[in-house]
Amino acid sequence: MVITRIYDPANEQANCLNAIADKDATREFIASCYADCMRAGPGIEWAKINAAILGRYKKSGLIFIKVKAYQETQTGKAANA
Repeated sequence: MVITRIYDPANEQANCLNAIADKDATREFIASCYADCMRAGPGIEWAKINAAILGRYKKSGLIFIKVKAYQETQTGKAANA
């Protein structure tokens, strides 16, 4: 599987929403994008991102993504590695 990531350093939120919309993107890949948003700082519309995730996964999926993203921000190791 090949996932094309549209990299937009000025808008990590768009990157994350694009990944969520991509049906080939895994939860681990989405978690890595979510981690990028966490590192991006203010301006991220978390309600919009979380709603998009919940549109694709159950609440347990959102929790999985948040935990993996947090781990990535702490360890520096990509969630999808």
